[in-house]
Amino acid sequence: MSEIRFLSSMVMDAICTINNIENHDECSNSDAQKKKLEFLDILKSQSEGFFVRGGMSYSTVCLVISTYTQNEGLDTMSLDELCNIFTNIDKVDKIVRERTKSEFTASFLFPTLDALKTEWAQIYITYIKKLKEIGFETLWREYAYPLEKTQAEKLKEMTKDVDVDGLLELVSGLKNEPKRVHTTTYISLMSYPVSFTLYDGSFLDALNYYDGNEPYQFASIIAHELMHGFASKELIRIYLDFMKTSRYLSSTHKSLLEEMGSGDEEEFVMAAEYYIVWKLGIVSKEKIITDKYSRYAGSVPLSLFVFDLMTLEGKDIKDYNSFLIETFSSEFFTSENVLQTLDDMLPVPNNLTNFYNCLFSLFRTCTYIFRKAQFDEIKDFEEKVEQLFDERFSENHDRKVKFSYGEQTISDKVNRKTIVKNGITIDVVTFETKKEALKFDFKYGGANITPYNIVIDGEDISKPYIVNWHAENNSVKIEIAFVCNTTRYLLTADCAVTEEIDFSNGDWYKDDNAKNVYSKSIRALRKSMFVILLLDKT
Repeated sequence: MSEIRFLSSMVMDAICTINNIENHDECSNSDAQKKKLEFLDILKSQSEGFFVRGGMSYSTVCLVISTYTQNEGLDTMSLDELCNIFTNIDKVDKIVRERTKSEFTASFLFPTLDALKTEWAQIYITYIKKLKEIGFETLWREYAYPLEKTQAEKLKEMTKDVDVDGLLELVSGLKNEPKRVHTTTYISLMSYPVSFTLYDGSFLDALNYYDGNEPYQFASIIAHELMHGFASKELIRIYLDFMKTSRYLSSTHKSLLEEMGSGDEEEFVMAAEYYIVWKLGIVSKEKIITDKYSRYAGSVPLSLFVFDLMTLEGKDIKDYNSFLIETFSSEFFTSENVLQTLDDMLPVPNNLTNFYNCLFSLFRTCTYIFRKAQFDEIKDFEEKVEQLFDERFSENHDRKVKFSYGEQTISDKVNRKTIVKNGITIDVVTFETKKEALKFDFKYGGANITPYNIVIDGEDISKPYIVNWHAENNSVKIEIAFVCNTTRYLLTADCAVTEEIDFSNGDWYKDDNAKNVYSKSIRALRKSMFVILLLDKT
């Protein structure tokens, strides 16, 4: 019978600590994190800036140690033994390369090995000796180990009813490898909030306090971490090419890498994670979609799109890598269908929670497109808008431009055109430079998404784009402002709400007519997005 083993590893915590002593988050709401900060503050006070340079990616360095040792003795290893591993880095390098079979893992593990051989192994030796000198081993047993032990006992209890055999069988089938009989989880206080994969079906789980969905959450973590390392170079190449086919996908991928600090395999790993817990009957497809739609700030759209495709398969999926390569070649796998599928997954906006989920999910789609479009050279956009509306833009000589809560006066040198059709008004205000267009800003109020600022030629520019839902008196509008080339586009969609609702009342959503406000607002936003999607294709 398969099992999950729960252990602690002082040396893994030491590797994570090196990165955190001089650079750690002061904000904490949990007792465990307060304990971690106490621990780090003691180490910082005794090390006097010794660790200011920090370390390499601690998840990758831990993977090096895990692969070299094959996880043998990680729960009892001392700092002296860890130091000895770095002292013999040439031997470590050879063995780790031989044991690394995944092309994707090799893509980030081998450069780390190169850096360790060149310089970093010696740096880690000095770091580890310093940790030993300031009493890390004793402090770890006092501050970290008791919490990790308690968490291990809790996780063991909460997963006793999880079908571990079934979970490992699904993972093995997807990765096209022999079935595992166990997996080892190393509980870590010092890696929080990051969990990551180790060698041969083991992983490190950041100490967390789970809510009422513990078996679902932890089964998801197990599935997620064990699925890493499955992707081939061919799959990643196909994925990267696909993510260039639209501005939306290009922006979400950029956000995934640069803002979320994740990698090119992540969306597929998430999809597999959802598939596994769904197949095991731990959680419904509907709940997965509800819980995960906004994961990573919406920067992983393919995770739910691929998961949806996986649930349509009549039998268990084997060899996930090959399945994805084949799926990418299908006519259905297009950027348009990704957006349509995600839109179809949104809940019916029949209450305030569902309304805001729909509103901000669609807002995020728009903003990801704007992130890319505002820096690209855009051609024929206005012609496409005219074709969409079957209406021509007309010259507008009014020098006062009103939008949302604001009003701006433009000079005679600035060209202005307007189109009004089907409840949508689009003002097109063209300047001599992009910076002028970006700085053409208005006061807003309502529910919205906008970046605080971007930097152009060393100057901070606030609200370069915004997507806003604006309710005032008996008026409800969708307001969208963005820049392409040297033009500021201002789109207003009337939500056509005729019901008498007092939006100044904080309880307006309890009104009997609120559902009509929700549905008409989302309808107006979707209608507006036909314009925005004209910008999506690169």
